[in-house]
Amino acid sequence: MIEASANDFLPDYRDCVQRTLTAGQSPQIPANAVLALLLQGCIHAHPWQVRLAMRLRNVMVKPWRLRTSNIGCPVSSLLDREATMHFAGVYPVRQIVRDDASCAEIVLGADDRHLRFRTSISAERLDDGGMHVTMMTVVQISNRFGRIYMRLVDPFHRRWIAPAILDAALAHACDSAVVSVYRVDTPLFAMR
Repeated sequence: MIEASANDFLPDYRDCVQRTLTAGQSPQIPANAVLALLLQGCIHAHPWQVRLAMRLRNVMVKPWRLRTSNIGCPVSSLLDREATMHFAGVYPVRQIVRDDASCAEIVLGADDRHLRFRTSISAERLDDGGMHVTMMTVVQISNRFGRIYMRLVDPFHRRWIAPAILDAALAHACDSAVVSVYRVDTPLFAMR
């Protein structure tokens, strides 16, 4: 996970959302293909409530010149146009931890004036054909404003934003995997 890949990153905050799908619920495609669909879902299928919360956040933090995004902070670095590393040739990431049929994991993240965040998203194929999906976010607070910010954001992020983003991305991945099996004319990793 994140700590193993960032020795200089000692988190002040962490949360983790996990979902386990049975073999009947899980897309029967390789883990790295599921992860690519999860990332696609993070960009295109985020819930309207998260978009609304992000719009409110963007207005509130504008005076402090913080990063803004129209998608949830845990995955906002997926919109980074200057990234040098891409998962599945498409999705900007900070690190590819693992990329194979049984397990795939990437690290997203960004540094801002008040904090640094890293989000790990992984998909692991289980022996019974099911799938275990995890989204973990860690934050290193940079200053007093960051501490205040995280105290305000934490309850919403932990209980609502992160689970909503992962659940919507997972629903997108499952739906897209079924569609891609029957539509051979559409590449699995095509952006919508």
